[in-house]
Formats: sequence, structure tokens, C-alpha cells
Amino acid sequence: MGGVAELVIREMKEAYALGKIPTSDWQANQAYFQLVVFAYNLLNWFRRFCLPEPWQRLTLRRFASGSCWYRVNSSAAGEAAPQVAHSFPYQDEFLGTLRRIRHLKLPSAK
Repeated sequence: MGGVAELVIREMKEAYALGKIPTSDWQANQAYFQLVVFAYNLLNWFRRFCLPEPWQRLTLRRFASGSCWYRVNSSAAGEAAPQVAHSFPYQDEFLGTLRRIRHLKLPSAK
């Protein structure tokens, strides 16, 4: 378990700038820390629910380095239609991720 925690801490320090505390004010730094942890958790949930299984272990740096040209065109019906550059090697995975995002269901309040 310690090895996993060390990897998480390293990723948060390097990719999320947790190692660069911005001020000398305790409350501002506490808010900054909470935002960094929130961003880390948000990306983890995105990976778990939206990305194809082989991509779920990508770090933020690795994930961001695979950027592509992406644009949204409006269809005749007024709906947004995503387009990915033809040269992008992961078109199917990218469009599949968009489909999974569209089909996410929020839990109902009880």
C-alpha cells in the first residue's frame, strides 16, 4: 500500500503542482491543497467511468501528451457533432469516450 501512496504523492507533486505551494498564507494554501486533491480525484473518476480500460491507468502527464485536434460542428438539426483529425491514431477510443460521457447517469437523490 505504501508504494501506491508514494506514486499518488509523486503524481500530485509533479503533474498537479502540489509541490509548489503558492503563498505563505495557511488558509490560502489549505484551499489550494483541497483544489489539487479535488482535481486529482475528478480525473480519477473520469478515467474510471469514461475511458476505455487500457487507458484508465494513464497519469495526467501521459493523458495530456496524447492531445489531438478536435472540433465540434453543428449538424442540420442543431446538434453538436464531434470531429477528430483523421491523422489522430485513437479516433475510435476518443469518440467512444465521448459516447460514454453522454450516457453517464447521475445517481438519484434519496
